Amino acid sequence: MQKTMMKKLIITVLITITIGPITYYLFAENRDGYRYRIQIEQKEDIEYPDNPEIGFRSKNYKNNIFKEVYLTKKSDFIYDFEIQLSDHKSITMENLDLSEWIPTIPDHLKQDEYLSYLSVVYQEWNRNQVAFNQNHFTSTNQDITRVDIARNCLNSGLWEIILFTKENNKELRIGHGWFNFPITEYENLFQKKNNIPFDNYRPYLTEWVETDKQTVDKAKLREIVREIPVQFQDLSNHLYPLVGEQKVKFKEIIFPTEFKSMKELQSDSTSFASYSPPGMYDKSVPRKTELGRFYTINSIEVNELFNKSENKNLSEIKLRFLDKEKERETNFFLGGIDLSEIPFLAEDEVDKGWQNSMGFGNHTFYETYEHHKSVRTKTNLYYSYLSNENDEWLDNHKVGIDGALLHFDDKSKNKLHIWLLSYERHAFVGHYLVEFDETVNATLSE
Repeated sequence: MQKTMMKKLIITVLITITIGPITYYLFAENRDGYRYRIQIEQKEDIEYPDNPEIGFRSKNYKNNIFKEVYLTKKSDFIYDFEIQLSDHKSITMENLDLSEWIPTIPDHLKQDEYLSYLSVVYQEWNRNQVAFNQNHFTSTNQDITRVDIARNCLNSGLWEIILFTKENNKELRIGHGWFNFPITEYENLFQKKNNIPFDNYRPYLTEWVETDKQTVDKAKLREIVREIPVQFQDLSNHLYPLVGEQKVKFKEIIFPTEFKSMKELQSDSTSFASYSPPGMYDKSVPRKTELGRFYTINSIEVNELFNKSENKNLSEIKLRFLDKEKERETNFFLGGIDLSEIPFLAEDEVDKGWQNSMGFGNHTFYETYEHHKSVRTKTNLYYSYLSNENDEWLDNHKVGIDGALLHFDDKSKNKLHIWLLSYERHAFVGHYLVEFDETVNATLSE
C-alpha cells in the first residue's frame, strides 16, 4: 500500500512500512491529507471453491478485474477512492464520508463499560455493506452500474469492493475483491470518533476474543412505556423461501445435508461453512452451533419504548426459547426499532425485509449510501442480543445466530413476521408470526 502525505509544496519522500504481511508506501504530495496505494486481493474459482457467488453472477464476471485502489484523505473522515481496473479503466468516488464505518460507542452507553465494549466489538464483527449508485461515482467502464464497499465481519481494516453490472434487468456481480484499509488511519479515525485511544480495544477489534458472560443492564438500553398485547404462532415447521441471500448461500449449509423445515435446523448438530480472512467461506472448517436452544418458542413480548431525543415511540420485541429438553433458556432481545419502517411483504418476498445484526447502535447488513449517512451510531438506540436464564449475555456467534429479519404481512396488516437469521445468514432457522390488535396496528401503520 502506498501512502501519500500531502504538503504545501509538492515533494516526494518515499517511506516503506511493513506491518505483518502488508507493505505500506508513504510519499508526500500536498497539504490536505494522505494518499494510499492499496493492493486488492482477488481469488480464482479454483482457489475459492466455496464462493457462494458462483452461479449467481454476471456472464462477464472477471476474477482479475482489479489492479489497485488509491485512497486519498481530504479531511477528517472524508476520502476519495480511485479504483484502477485491469483493463486500464477506472472508477472514481469523491468525498465519501467514512465516519459511520468506524465502530462507535453510542452516547447513552458510554457510562457502562461492558456495553461500551460490546457495542464497538459487535459493530466491528458484523457486516456493513453500502451500495453506491451511479450518482456517487464515475467510471470509464460504462458496464459498471453499482459499486459496493463493505466492512466485513472480521477484524479491523478488512474491507471489500464489489462491482455490479445490469444484465437482463438484474444487477449482477461483475467483480469482487478484498483490501486492507490502512490500519493507522483506522486507529486515528476511531480515536476521533470515540475520543478514546484505539489501543483500549485493540485486542478485541484486531482479533476475536471470547467475551465474558455478564448481565446486560437493560435500563441503559431503554425505558418501557407499556406492554403491547400480542398473540403468536411458530411457523418453523415449514421451509423458508429460497430467494435472495439464502438462495445464494444454501450451498454453505454443511449439516443437515437434507431438511424440509427450519425446525430441523434447530439442533446443536447444525453446522455451516466458516467465514475466514480476508472474507471467504470455507466448508472444510465447519462452524458448529447451539441452534438447539431455539427448539421451542415459549413466549413473545412486544413493548413500547419512548425515544426522548426524537420524541417518538420505538419498540422492543423479546422472544423466549427453551431447548428440546427444556434445560437451556435463551432470550432474544430486539429493540430500539421503529415498526413504521418495516415493509409489508408476501413471504416469498422475504429477501426484501428489514434485517439487522446483533449488537448495539449497528448499521444494517446492507444499505444505500443515502441511508448509511442518515444513521448516526452515536445516537442510535438500536440493540439486539441474546441472554440466558440468568439474564447474562450470550455470544450469538457461538450460538449461530446473526440477527433477525422483519416484515409485516402483505394481506393481514396487523401481523408481523419474524425470521431468525443463522450464522452468516446462510439460512433462516426460525419463523414466527406475531398478531397485534387492530387498534395497535392502526397506530403502527401511520
